[in-house]
Amino acid sequence: WAGGLLTQNSSDYKYDDGSVADYLAVIRNCKKAGIPAILIEHAFLTGTYDYNTFLNSDEKLRALGVADATAIAERYGLRKGNNTANVKTIASVSGGKIRVEWDPVENGAKYEIHRSTKPETDFEKIDTVSKALYYEDSDVTKGKTYYYSVRVILNDGSPGEYSRPLPGVALGKANLASAASVGSKKMKVRWDTVKGAAGYYLYRSSDGGKFSQIASVSGGTATEYVDTVSKNNTVYDYKVQAYNQGINKTGVGSVSEIVSGKTVAVPSGITLSIVDDSAITLSWKKVSGAEFYEIYRSTSENGSYKKIETTASGKVTSYTDDSIKAGKTYFYKIQAVNEYEGQTGYSGLSAVYAGKTVARSNVTYVKSVNSTTLEIGWEKIPDAYGYRLKR
Repeated sequence: WAGGLLTQNSSDYKYDDGSVADYLAVIRNCKKAGIPAILIEHAFLTGTYDYNTFLNSDEKLRALGVADATAIAERYGLRKGNNTANVKTIASVSGGKIRVEWDPVENGAKYEIHRSTKPETDFEKIDTVSKALYYEDSDVTKGKTYYYSVRVILNDGSPGEYSRPLPGVALGKANLASAASVGSKKMKVRWDTVKGAAGYYLYRSSDGGKFSQIASVSGGTATEYVDTVSKNNTVYDYKVQAYNQGINKTGVGSVSEIVSGKTVAVPSGITLSIVDDSAITLSWKKVSGAEFYEIYRSTSENGSYKKIETTASGKVTSYTDDSIKAGKTYFYKIQAVNEYEGQTGYSGLSAVYAGKTVARSNVTYVKSVNSTTLEIGWEKIPDAYGYRLKR
């Protein structure tokens, strides 16, 4: 164990979960407190050689502390001294590039940018800048992680230390797939995922005005958002942009092309009228922007509704259902449908409207009562609340 790690369990102690505890008290109690810990063996207090070699002066004790600090610094890529560039931010920027920014170093003449696809090795110098305090790397694969380290070159030509390697991921341009009505004043916007994204910003404009952000959708696999708008049958324009979390800054990709859509209102003013024993007529108000209407029917209010008719156009505002049975209640819903820029949109189904036909009654006789009066008789119809006679 002079050349590596030692794990030693206790024969007396156990942890709260019943597992065998560590033998060494520092490790055992740090683990119980939730603190990561190791013991570093520097020397034996009882060994004359170790005492004289490592422990008998403040200078020697300080050397041990420096050795520990150096090991930690090397493990995490830290560098000492004032001649190290401090990288402030690394983030994706529009155009599929990674932008690296750093603070100026006193007496710094220029800065070398080094890059690798590994966090600690295989770094290569990709460029040198003399005045700027930033660099935009465009020679990258979108969605892939790169690590950057910056080294200052001083006025006397001597190099400074390499900065700690930090990662960056470039984002590609988002693609907005569609924008279509999914209800009155509700638009569903869909887009394709972007590799490396942590989420998406959604922008909207109406009547050709300025775009403003309306939503931030978290999750790189998110692909849709339902937007509530103020008006139906109005053109709304949308754009989407991927984002991710860079170093001390949110990274973004390029904004998508514009996709437009219109919402369509739910049909209103719906009325039902009984035509005869096997027909019901539905009527409704014309919906602005509707291309056609869909009529749905069920035999129970909360049952499954089946589409029974699609009108020929948005100008048709009535439909007669003549495929029903007398004396049976039917339930109806109506939906308006629009089309804009190749996308089909829907208003959502209306409220439920119910109608019940009445069986046909047949005249059973007509006979004279006197010189000015005829008596008419007919079949009784169950559930009828009255009868209408025509002559």
